[in-house]
Amino acid sequence: MNVLKALLSLALRVLLVMAGLVFAISLVLAAAVATLAWLLRLCWHRMTGRGARPVRARVEISEALVRATRGRASVKARRRADDVTDVDARY
Repeated sequence: MNVLKALLSLALRVLLVMAGLVFAISLVLAAAVATLAWLLRLCWHRMTGRGARPVRARVEISEALVRATRGRASVKARRRADDVTDVDARY
């Protein structure tokens, strides 16, 4: 029984190491593709004589928060309006 347990433990370790290696290699490949794309872009700009502008993403946090809360508020307002029932008060 100990031999079977040792073999299963070894197989699990080998499987986990292989999965880790695949993950690490995929990260390296993704970085290599991004670097290659950046270098191709830089070379194209140099060949055409134009200056390469930096790649950046503009994110306005305040506008995103306003849009997100405004959208949720309108959904909540519609739900509240649908749940309202008019009744006459009794005295």
